Amino acid sequence: DYSKALSILEKGTKEFPADYNMLATAINVCIDIHDNSTIEQFLNKALQLKPHDVTLLSIQGKVYEETFRFQKAVHIYSQLNDLKPGNLEITKHLAFSNFNAGAYFTNQSMTCTEKTLTSRYVAQATDYFKGAIPILKKLIANEPHSSTYLEALAIASLQAGDAKNFEYANSRLASIGHNTVSSSSTPSYVDISGRHSTFSDNNQSVPSGRNDATMSGAAIPLFQNSQRII
Repeated sequence: DYSKALSILEKGTKEFPADYNMLATAINVCIDIHDNSTIEQFLNKALQLKPHDVTLLSIQGKVYEETFRFQKAVHIYSQLNDLKPGNLEITKHLAFSNFNAGAYFTNQSMTCTEKTLTSRYVAQATDYFKGAIPILKKLIANEPHSSTYLEALAIASLQAGDAKNFEYANSRLASIGHNTVSSSSTPSYVDISGRHSTFSDNNQSVPSGRNDATMSGAAIPLFQNSQRII
């Protein structure tokens, strides 16, 4: 019984907070039952013991992505990128965490009625989209015919006011027979595969945004393909 096991582990980790094996077991149980709320207390304690553990940081990054805390996800994947430079999966997560942070602040700016705050949201969105652009270009260099990365680059460039990369991405999309991105497109959240996500979250209210771009599909469930702690 997972719930009973988790209850015992919660008590055990409170009594023995430095017992890494117990924390690892608790994290694995949370992954098995897709519990992205309880897992954080165990992750935080485990990361205090092993702050540079790649597996722990990867799980933390996925939790942040799934709960719309894209700024924190960017921070985690930046750490991972420093620890494992050139890792393609980390690069993907870093690119789309930046992209989704940009989409989040763009959507916030679209619903905000206070002028100063709206301007701040727009500036934050621009910064994250600018951050996504060079990372997406690295991914495109690795997969030059990926419509997913090219679309994301076009949208990020459009939002960042980068006409050169917007035109470049659209010309590449056209060359592979794919629809180009309209200059009136607005960003929406995408998962690691580049598919449009219709996330719902109990902890935060996040505007969904319009999906004028052509990314479409269902969101990937929490912890799909997540690495368990051995």
